[in-house]
Formats: sequence, C-alpha cells, structure tokens
Amino acid sequence: MQVQLKQALSLFLVLVLFSTSHSQELVWKRFGPAKGLCGNELYSISQDDHHNIWVSSTTGLSKFNGTHFSNFSSEDGLCGDEILQIHVGKKGELYFFSANGKICQGDPFLKTFRNIYSPDPHEVKGGFFYGFYQDDITASAFIGSRYGGLFRMDSTGVKRIPLESWNEYQFSAGKVKVDMVSIGPVGGALLDAKSHKVKKQFRFKKVLSRGLIKNQQVYGCDQWNVYIIEDGEFLDSIPHHLNSEVTFLDLLDSNKMVIGSKKGFRLLDLHSRILSPAFLSEYSISAVMLDHEKGLWATTLSNGLFYSPYPSSRYLPDLPPPQSISRSDSLVFIGHKNGVATILDPAHSTLTVPVLHGQPNMKIVQIQQHRDQWLFGLESRIVIMDSDKPLIVPLACREFEAVDSGLVFVNYLGFFFIDWLDLQGLNQIPLSGNRRQDFILEHRILAGNFKKVKVKNGKVYVSGPNGLYLFRSGRHKSIYKGAEISDFVIHDNKAFILEYTLGLVVVDLTNSQKRKEIKFGDTRYHNKIRHMGNMLWITSSTGILVIPDLVKPNESILMEQLNGFEYSFPKDALLLPDGNTLVTYENATCIFPPFQHLNQVSPPSLYVDEIRQDDLVLVDHKAINLDHDKNSLRFFLSSPSFKVLPRFEYAISDEFPKSWSSSNFSPVFPNLAPGSYKIWFRSVAGTESSSALAVQFRILPPFWATWWFRALITGVVGLLIYLFFRIRVLTYNRDLVREILAEISKKVKGTKSFTLKTIKGDFVKIYQDELLWISASNVYMDVHTSKGLFVSRIKMKELEERLKEFKGVKRIHRSYIANLSQLDGVNKNQVIIRGQRIPFSPNYKPSIQRALQSTRIR
Repeated sequence: MQVQLKQALSLFLVLVLFSTSHSQELVWKRFGPAKGLCGNELYSISQDDHHNIWVSSTTGLSKFNGTHFSNFSSEDGLCGDEILQIHVGKKGELYFFSANGKICQGDPFLKTFRNIYSPDPHEVKGGFFYGFYQDDITASAFIGSRYGGLFRMDSTGVKRIPLESWNEYQFSAGKVKVDMVSIGPVGGALLDAKSHKVKKQFRFKKVLSRGLIKNQQVYGCDQWNVYIIEDGEFLDSIPHHLNSEVTFLDLLDSNKMVIGSKKGFRLLDLHSRILSPAFLSEYSISAVMLDHEKGLWATTLSNGLFYSPYPSSRYLPDLPPPQSISRSDSLVFIGHKNGVATILDPAHSTLTVPVLHGQPNMKIVQIQQHRDQWLFGLESRIVIMDSDKPLIVPLACREFEAVDSGLVFVNYLGFFFIDWLDLQGLNQIPLSGNRRQDFILEHRILAGNFKKVKVKNGKVYVSGPNGLYLFRSGRHKSIYKGAEISDFVIHDNKAFILEYTLGLVVVDLTNSQKRKEIKFGDTRYHNKIRHMGNMLWITSSTGILVIPDLVKPNESILMEQLNGFEYSFPKDALLLPDGNTLVTYENATCIFPPFQHLNQVSPPSLYVDEIRQDDLVLVDHKAINLDHDKNSLRFFLSSPSFKVLPRFEYAISDEFPKSWSSSNFSPVFPNLAPGSYKIWFRSVAGTESSSALAVQFRILPPFWATWWFRALITGVVGLLIYLFFRIRVLTYNRDLVREILAEISKKVKGTKSFTLKTIKGDFVKIYQDELLWISASNVYMDVHTSKGLFVSRIKMKELEERLKEFKGVKRIHRSYIANLSQLDGVNKNQVIIRGQRIPFSPNYKPSIQRALQSTRIR
C-alpha cells in the first residue's frame, strides 16, 4: 500500500509540474416562463445601475430584481413586443431597440416607456439596431443598424450619418483614442470625436460576421478567427474553434472576450490567448453578460435564460461526496464518504486514491500528514502509512492528532493516547481474538462520549458531552461547562467554543473565565469553526459566519450562500495555499475567492420593487394616499445580488426605529388605521445592517371622520337647533296672537252661546254671532249657523226659551226663529239672511219691528 501511495504521489507531482489545471464545468441555473420569464426566445440582456437584469425576447421585456420577474409589452407603452437590444445610458436611462425600427426610453423604477424614434419606412428597412455608444464629450449616442448604417441620437432626435453604400450593414460603433470608429462586415469608418464627421473610410480584406469596438480596441470575427483591427488593417488573428456560425462578440471585462455561436459560447483570455471550453454547447446563444456580482448570464434563442456564478466560484463536480478536509503547507486533502482520498494542489489539480484496497468503503473523517507518515481516520479504524504494510488501529475515530510523542484520538468510548513505540508493536499482536482491542483500551485516559480533540503548545483539549476539557501530564480538568459543543478553536490563550444551536463562547484559558458570549438568535445548526487568516469561519445550516476580529468577536457578518449552488448547508471551509477558499457541502466541493465576499461587510441594499394595494400596483412610491377601506399594502422588496438574500427586518416608526421585526421579502400590512406612516426596511447580516430604507404613506380617514365633515355636521346641527328654537318662538307667538284675537273677537262678537245636541249624539257649542236662523221640520229642528247646518230633536218652545237672553234672536213664525242681527233685508212678509228668504207671521211683525230698531241691518 505504501508503494502504491508513493507511486500515486509521484504521479500527482508529475501532474502538478507538467499539466495545467483542468477545465471546470459551470453549474447553470435555468430561467424560463415557468419561473416568470416572458418567453424562451431571447435576444439580449443588460443590467441597469440598480443591479436589475433586463432581458428582451420575441414576446416582450422582462426585468429580474434578484427574486422575481416583471414583464412588459406594447400594452405597457413599450415600442414593440419584439425587442432586439437593450442598452444603458450614461445617466442610467434604458434604451430599447424594437424589431419594428422604433427606439424607446425607459425608467427602471417608474416602469414607464417613451417612444423617441420611429423610422421612415422608405429609409430604414425594418430597423434592426444593434451597436450602441454614448459619447462622453457631447453626450450624444451613436447607434449602429443592420440596414440603415450609423445613426446619431441627441436631444434634437435621431439622425442618420451618411456612409458609403458598402457599409450600410453597420452594426457597431465605439470610441478609439480620440476618434470614433464604426465598422461593418466589409469595411469601417473613422469619425471626428467632436464634429462626428467622417474623416476616413476603409475596406476590409475579409468579410466579418460580427464586430466589436471596446477599450480603445477594434475586434472582428468570422467563422474561424477573432481579429484585432487597426485603421482597417488586420493586426492579429486568434482561432476560436467554434466550428459554428458566430452570433455575437463581446467583452466580459478588460481581459475576457466572449464569442457566441449556435453551439454554445467560449471565453477567450486576450492576454494568454487561452480559450475556455464551450459552455452550453447544446444551445444557440444570443447574448452573454457578466453582472456586477460576477455572475455569468446567457440568453438563448429557444431555451430561455441561464445563470452561473462564473468565475467567482469553481465547482469540482467529479469528486465523490466530501467528508473531511485538511491541508499541509502546500497540499490539501479531502476525505470522502466512500473510503477514497483526494489530494488537491495549489493549481486545483486533483489526484484521487483509495485508502485501502479490498476493504469495505467507509467515510474518511480526517487526513493528516505527520513527518513521513500519512494518517487516515475512518469510521471504524485509523490507518497509518509508515511501512510496507499499513498499520491499522481498530477503533472508531471521530478526530485524531498526531504529535511528536504519539497519537491522540477520541470517539464515543473515550479519549485515547498511544505512543509511537506501542503503535509499532501493535503490528506484532496476532489478529485473532480481541488482543488489539484490549491493547488499545488499556491506553484510554478517560471514558466518555468525546467528539473533538486539539493539541496546542503541548496541551490536549477535547470536547465531551458536558463541555471542554484540558489534559496535561496525565491529568485533566474542565475549563468550560455548557451545551453540546460542535467544534472549538484554541488561539492566543483563548478558546473559541462553537455550541451546536446556541452560538459562540469565548473562554480565557488563563483563568477559565468566560469573556464573551454571542447567541445568534435563530435555529441554525453550527457545524464547524476554523481559524483562517486571523479570522474565524463558522459553517452553519444557513451559510457561513465570518468573524474578522478575534478580539471583538461580536463584530461579525453573515456570509451569503455562494452563487449558483443549491446546497444550503456548508459543512466545512478551508483556506487554500493560493488564498482561495475551499467549501464542502453534503455532496459537493467548490472553490471561491474569499475577499470578494469579505469586502462586502455590509449586506446589499434593499429596493422597493413594487407596492400593491390588493391587486392594484401603485406606480408612484413617493405619494401614497389610500382610502380607509382599501388600506392593505403588500411590499415587494429586492436586493439584486443574485445570491441567497440575507434576512431583512421592518419597523413602523416616525423616527429611526429602536426595535425591528423580521419578515420575508414581501411583507403585508393589512387594516391600518387612518393616519400617516413611515415604514422602515433594512437587510441584516449577522450584527451588521445596511442603511435603512423608509417608505412614507398615508391612510385617508373616512369622510365622516374628516375635519371638514365634522365642521359641516357641527354647522348643520347648530342650524337645526337655531331653526328649532326659531320655529318654537314663531309657533308660540302665533298661538299667542290667536288667543289674543280670539279674546278680542269674543269681546267684539259677544260671548253668549248655547250647547246643542245633534241627532248624531254630538254636542255643538253655538255662539250668538254664529247663529243665522232655526227652522222646524216635523220633530227635528234645523239650526243654520255660519259654520254649517246642525239637526236636533229639541222642541221649538224649549229652544226659544234657551235663546231668550240672545239679543236680536226672535221667533218670527210658528216654524222659524231668526237672528235679526244677521239680516240682509226685509220685505212685506219675509226676512232675508245670507240670501235665504224666511217668512214671518203678521202676529210677530211688531216684535220684529222693535228688534230692527235696536239692531243694524247689514
């Protein structure tokens, strides 16, 4: 086995010296209509100044804010549904080039579009704008088109710059030195940077399929090569080996060029001239872009959008599932779950070797190189390679440390120490029986369920079920008692103890006193703690926690989950000799540059992407006024880092809040009472927080709770009270006047009256001035008054007796009694009252004459 291992190491050194690092596959995440994208047939991709990703397609436009897509079409004011190109201007404005030749400008926040150019159908054959360049001097934008040549766009509009007919297939424009350069498939033009007039035109010796002008350099491309061009001359050519029609040419950064084709794309290092493998080789690529977070995006003509974290992290897909990692000065060792070990060199070349041939595969929990020995800790044994025959220690191993005097290791049975002489003698013990087991158990120092062991400055520290113990000179003592310990680190007389679910504890080893305690405040599980680069790295179920200052461990940041990986529980992290970081997951191993993440001590900023009132999207986020019965708001927040987002908090307060509540990225605020509100949002990583974002809005009260309605009601009530009392006064005065008039009338007309019972049984009071005449009709008496006729069964004689005191009321006939004060006239044998002629008897004529003398004929 030793010979095989030495041969494997020799082969490994040969690989290190004579081979370059093997190419790494990228882990691609696909976005399609099922995830909210507007379609699968995509043309171009761009990123605005607020880190939003914009993708154009045959069916509209999509914006990705890091969490979800928002789609737009011509119904939203877009210049067309088929958008060929997207470009970002100097001031952050967006330009969209439609297949119908129109150009519109968009605002990434207001989601509004304004048409700024519509082509003359006789001048431009369908548009097809491609290249875009904005001049720093005049702020004019230059646009290259497929059929119309070169166009200039400024505040006055879009105008065409005339060039020779052979250059009318122009598709790119850019700045080289102080002049403008425009190129097409068979030629180009040099324009003055200030006047934009054509200074020189030239023809190419080759027909180009694509062109590019960036970083003061002109590039062209055909089906076989990438060309560097200057003043129309082909200075150099670089084969791209795509063997397919080139669909586009672009620069990812100052060093890397991307060449797209119908069979994937390649990346070309312009300095080393090294080509990457063909990425997404089964797809027809339309555009590739590197975002602000160093994520690689690719659009396809039929299969949607792809994303990968290249080149910030490198995935090692061919390795078996990792179990443990460790390193020496120049090499890294990875132990796997199937009894295989991988040796990783600084250039990330790998050599994988089995630990034991013919033995059951077991997890390799630890690998260590000590002097000329290789030690492998497996689940049920420790294998030591120091002779032609491997030495096997037949006990389970959770963790071990090889020191100058011997070997210390822990497992569920206890803590063991065996010196090297005893281990050498172990090979002489017969394999039969339990002699080896008994021999090793004699070297057990302490029984118990131990998990971790560390040797520092001649002292041995082990973690047990009840805390951390120190062993020295055969004696032990407890230096910390607490919850279950998942891992610990010893550094500068301090023990950094990671508890499984609670947090981190710092213990001063000089006096065993607890110095600091950090409770992370959530339910994450903490797996591993390492001391790397004067920092503590903690792997947990939700990411990696980095504590950059060991003296002040409360100043910590929560690292986000690495780009492009769907594994949410990093198991371990290790600093590589080249400065990169190796991270292992349950079934994967990846490498990434740590400083890219460590420099981002504050979490990414939050944006309010959308505010909805029920299903209505509120456009203006600065002036939100809601009715009292429609006061449920839903906020859609985004943090366009294109990684797993940190947790975020919110608070409702007029001033900067002192307490926060945690939520997801689409909080809902239902049934808010009327009033003015200010809602604060912030993203949080560890104990560091980003600057808070405040959104102000107002819930309008119902009309019956407004001041003007209350004032109106008060005025109306006051008016009603006034009218009520006014009417009461008027009514009282009217009744008083009526009473006074009645009294006066009674005094004027007299107050004599009599009561008459009618045949209906009613009793009627008849005053003297109301009585006209009375006539007898059989047994009935008809009493005629100014109020009407009343019929009674009273006898004439009785009635005459009752009217004796009435002055002027006399009997004038056997059947008549008349009120002579009501006479209208008298003739020979009749009196006239109210137009009625009433006869009188001659016998009553003297009495009538006397009555007439004392009364007035009206």
